[in-house]
Amino acid sequence: PALHTVWIEPESVERMNRYVHDSVALVTAPLAVFLDDLAHSRGQVVIVSSQAVCDTVAEWPHYVAAKGALEALARAAASEQRELGFLVVRPPRLLTQLADAPLARATALAPEAVTVAVLERLAEGSDPGSVQIIDRFDRTPQASRI
Repeated sequence: PALHTVWIEPESVERMNRYVHDSVALVTAPLAVFLDDLAHSRGQVVIVSSQAVCDTVAEWPHYVAAKGALEALARAAASEQRELGFLVVRPPRLLTQLADAPLARATALAPEAVTVAVLERLAEGSDPGSVQIIDRFDRTPQASRI
């Protein structure tokens, strides 16, 4: 869902709860539908989280809660489906519409850098039943590597 500033206060409770619910629902529905098929093919599951789980952004408690819930969901699913490998991707601020301020754009990471890291890790394979985390990215990926 769209990300807006929310503070933890009584008038924000419903908005925060809705955001967390909607965010988690976007992942649980396809995960529940495809988990068995992925397990039979010994596939890998990629969950896109955020560095904000570790470096909390004060004005995004709903976002941090949702991403934390998704990471917990990955751990639970990995313990249930031991044939699968799970990859949690925690990119920092990406060069997207959320990075629209000059300082934010200067420090934002190109999405291609995340794509390269994810594809390389998927190509390496994974340990079944494990949850691996990618939280370090090369800031200057080569176009030929994609």
